Amino acid sequence: MIDELRTFLESFQDSEGKFVSGNYVKSTSEFLLVHRLCPHIGVGDAGRARTYLVENMPCFAFLEVTQGFKQMERIWQIAVGVPEDTLFLSGKFLELCFSGVSASVKSALLLVLFLQNVDAETSLDTVLKEVMNYQENLLKTVSLDSLYETTHNLLTFYIAYQKYDVDDIIFRCCKWLSQAVSLYENCIDILAETVSVTHLCGYEDGNSRKIISLLMKTQNTDGGLPIFAGEKSEFHPSLVGLWGLTASGFM
Repeated sequence: MIDELRTFLESFQDSEGKFVSGNYVKSTSEFLLVHRLCPHIGVGDAGRARTYLVENMPCFAFLEVTQGFKQMERIWQIAVGVPEDTLFLSGKFLELCFSGVSASVKSALLLVLFLQNVDAETSLDTVLKEVMNYQENLLKTVSLDSLYETTHNLLTFYIAYQKYDVDDIIFRCCKWLSQAVSLYENCIDILAETVSVTHLCGYEDGNSRKIISLLMKTQNTDGGLPIFAGEKSEFHPSLVGLWGLTASGFM
């Protein structure tokens, strides 16, 4: 299964290094983030993908960031993929963290800042607590949106782990995800994200093995995985599915 999945994903990367799926910047950044967190996925050329993102950084990126999060979403996507190459934007990301953007957006900004290893622990602590409080509310209601938001927040908590006290929230998020995701077994994309991120955080239980089994059963004949069972193969569920399978030791 895993070799076919790799072959399917390899077909998306073109000669420029980008992954040709939907928003090219987003898909290429997603690949680089997954490759950073799980470099042994064994697919794609990370060097060419990084070059593509750096070369496609808009000339006026700094000015775009000053316009607020909505206007700089593409810049944020590039920064997630190449955080070391976008350090010059960290000051503006910090400003946005303390603006009126939502806790969900602040979590996304923190992810980039933590990847950039920005030395602002004291001030970022207050923003992280706001995101953690937001996550506490997410755990009260099971929905597809709350599941996705939790997997995204878990990435932020995981990157924050070495400097901040996030052990408890990580464990509770992993346990909640593993149990709650069973209500959406038809959504292969969220199953793949769940098993990938929980394994990243060192969490595994009987539900994790069940999810892996479901991923294997829904693989299409072209080697890819669909967003929803029975649909055509897509880049994102295939990428996070490969991550989950690799992280769980399925070779």
